[in-house]
Amino acid sequence: MLVDSRLDRWLEILGELPGDVRSVMLGHTHMPFVRLAHGRIVINPGSVSMPYGLTGAHRTLPGPGAELRTTHFDIGAAVAQ
Repeated sequence: MLVDSRLDRWLEILGELPGDVRSVMLGHTHMPFVRLAHGRIVINPGSVSMPYGLTGAHRTLPGPGAELRTTHFDIGAAVAQ
């Protein structure tokens, strides 16, 4: 699932979840995003070592909402170690 997947697709994926599930965290696309889909907040925290888009280590600070964060990560130095 990508941030720009059509809403009907989100309903296919999220439709079987119990109604009281208000937040969903997913991954694998390495693309950080937060979006609202059918009354649920959907969060993809991104990737530390293989980001899609901006460089750096991506992560999400969950809370009443979700805050996407990026920190500098020197991949070359990590590989050298």
